Amino acid sequence: MFTWAAKHHRVPEGLNPAVGVGRYEEKHRQRYLSGNELQAIGAALRLAETEGIPWTPDPTKKTKHAPKRPEARRVRIDASAAAALRLLIFTGARLREILRLRWEEVDFERGLLLLPDSKTGRKTIILNAPALAILEGLPRSGAYVIAGEGGTGP
Repeated sequence: MFTWAAKHHRVPEGLNPAVGVGRYEEKHRQRYLSGNELQAIGAALRLAETEGIPWTPDPTKKTKHAPKRPEARRVRIDASAAAALRLLIFTGARLREILRLRWEEVDFERGLLLLPDSKTGRKTIILNAPALAILEGLPRSGAYVIAGEGGTGP
């Protein structure tokens, strides 16, 4: 910030108090889900798609409008949301990369996602068999793979 301010004559040259302070070296980490973790997520997704995941209101807060019947206290997700979550898990892509994915960016023949403008620029993601199966099972109702409620946007 001080470098920018000095460049634009907002502060005198050489006023930067951070000169000489070294950068913090971050250690890059990678973590992969274990088989048990993948099974637990898969079971939770199946439950959320079918019966719904039960929830209870917070007893410390006002719950005037919370459903009274326990069977009404279930969160269900639609097939598109479940597909998006599964694609995130199987591809390692970023959230917006999946939610804004267009059918024209999916190469079924070579098993690739060809993202023209990712956070890091152009990006190619190699699809594994489960990710390809999810994509092949999705209906093509518009330009986007994960279609929004109106069907015209992501």
